[in-house]
Amino acid sequence: MTSGLARLGIAAEGSGTALPDLDTLPGPVRDVFQGAYGDATATLFLVAVPFAVMALLLVSAIREVPLRTTLDVAPSTPVDEREEAAAEVEVAR
Repeated sequence: MTSGLARLGIAAEGSGTALPDLDTLPGPVRDVFQGAYGDATATLFLVAVPFAVMALLLVSAIREVPLRTTLDVAPSTPVDEREEAAAEVEVAR
């Protein structure tokens, strides 16, 4: 962007972080800013695409493991045994 502004004879001073309102800029300066934003966006996409492709390939290589095959849920220990174990603990106290 600095070189584009220098070609127009405008000294680029400072390093502000505010984005200019492109509608208020003169035509040639607006073209410099739009070109800089367009180049930066294209570079970002060119860098991001290989990562997206790699992520897609890695995700497609994940083996599918079913979490459950039925909707029936059997308790690990029967309710009666749990009640008996709780009663034994209380008696032991």
